[in-house]
Amino acid sequence: MTQFRDYQEVALQDFLTLPIKGVEYVIQPVGAADGIRLALALTDDAGEHDLTDEEFRALLLGDQLPRMRADNVPEVAILRATMTALADHREGRAAAVAFWETNAVPERLAAYMAAKKSSEASTPSPSTESANPIPSPASTTPTTSPPATPPAKSAPNRGQSAGRKSSGSGRSSKRTSPASTRSG
Repeated sequence: MTQFRDYQEVALQDFLTLPIKGVEYVIQPVGAADGIRLALALTDDAGEHDLTDEEFRALLLGDQLPRMRADNVPEVAILRATMTALADHREGRAAAVAFWETNAVPERLAAYMAAKKSSEASTPSPSTESANPIPSPASTTPTTSPPATPPAKSAPNRGQSAGRKSSGSGRSSKRTSPASTRSG
């Protein structure tokens, strides 16, 4: 008998839970092999590691994508969930929450960040609170890519669209910028 409980039991609170139409969808973290595949697809200009839009969604949403479709979740909500999961995977939970709340609309993002900064200013600092001695995974996860994956490209300027880039196979790994996929 092992002294450790299964990862699924102890890490459940770390999973991304997105409420859509009154239903909570629990998004599992991207697995190691899928993370490498995703990093290659997002950084590959030659088109050798392209993903279709459906593969991209399935890689990030996992078993929740067919569940969302069965629940007749609007496609714009699925796209928002996909991009939120990507933000969570690449940048951490704070970025995912900011994306979910604002859909990366610059005006909404600025208002959200200002409100968050204001609420943080009125909250006691972690050093004065009784903190959990175990750091959260987000605080222990390095923000740089592992050596096996190429470095991430910088995001395009907000005024420019990243557009779509298709390879000769018609498959696409370049995502449209969140600013151009806004639905309100």
